[in-house]
Formats: sequence, C-alpha cells, structure tokens
Amino acid sequence: MAQRLKEQCEVATDMSRCMNDLEVKYNVALQEISEKTTSLEVSELEKEGMQREVARLEKELAEASRSLEAMQKKGAEQWAEKKKLETERDQALVDAEAANKRASAAEVK
Repeated sequence: MAQRLKEQCEVATDMSRCMNDLEVKYNVALQEISEKTTSLEVSELEKEGMQREVARLEKELAEASRSLEAMQKKGAEQWAEKKKLETERDQALVDAEAANKRASAAEVK
C-alpha cells in the first residue's frame, strides 16, 4: 500500500509539474499573441498611411500629367505658329526678290 501511495504521489507531482509547465507555456503564448496583435495593429496603421501617401502621389502624378499635356499642346501650337511665320517670311523674301528683279528690269528698259 505504501508503494501505491508513493506512486500516486509521484503521479500527482508529475501532474502538478505538467500543469505548471502548461501554465507557463500558456502565458508565453498569450504574450506572443499580444505582441503579434500589437505588431499587426502598427502594420495596419503604417499600411493606411502608405495608402494615403499613394493616393496623394497619384493625384500629384495626374496633375503633373495634365500640366505636361497642356505644355506639349501649347508647345505644338507655338511650333506651328513659328512655322507659319517662317513660311510667310520666306514667301515675303521670295516676293521681295521678284519685285527687285522686276524693278531692275524696269529700270533697264
């Protein structure tokens, strides 16, 4: 009977140690979960901040694209106007040259 009591006592002691180990593991797991939850919350806040930054940058990019298109259009219009003026100048030079030749020919007569 003493042997059985001793065995029961050992089982109870083992069970107590096992319960203590489980409690420690449980507390460690809870702490890790808490840390991961905090880390996740921080990551979510960072993600939201980055999403706002992306939206702001997309808006800036759209505005810059519109400005670039407007400048390109204006540049094309200015180039066309310049070419028109150059063509008119060239035609005026040709007309002046022809008028000079006619005037020279008229003087000779």
